[in-house]
Amino acid sequence: MGLPKLSAEEARKRQKEYLRKWRKKPENKQKRREIEKKRQTIYRELGKSGECVKKYRSDPVKYERQMALQRERRARKRQNDQIGSDRKRLRLDEESEVLWDKTRSKYLQAISDGPIHQCICCDRLWFKHSISHQSKMGLQKKKILQVP
Repeated sequence: MGLPKLSAEEARKRQKEYLRKWRKKPENKQKRREIEKKRQTIYRELGKSGECVKKYRSDPVKYERQMALQRERRARKRQNDQIGSDRKRLRLDEESEVLWDKTRSKYLQAISDGPIHQCICCDRLWFKHSISHQSKMGLQKKKILQVP
């Protein structure tokens, strides 16, 4: 029969509790202190020049472990990105496709004639949606046109 299957949250709680109890044990505390002292002495000896990283990478076992972890992280990230893109794709339902078609047809209709409106200042041709009509009062408010 075996043990009952735990939910993810319950499993996380149990794991956290186990680690908390493990850390409280005196022999484990001593182990952690020793490991931390070793790490600190290595850092002191090598300094912060990056020699520590070089020494760590020179050990092939540690280097392979580090590379494997990096490959796993990258694969997980790719998978998460792919899941996100699938969700985005699912959001594009028929309604959004209709809106997209309407927008596209409006744009094509707006540019179908080409630039036909002529500017009174520079005599260049412009599309209708590129032109903004200005009045004398509007220019005075923007302080572009100064009237004596």
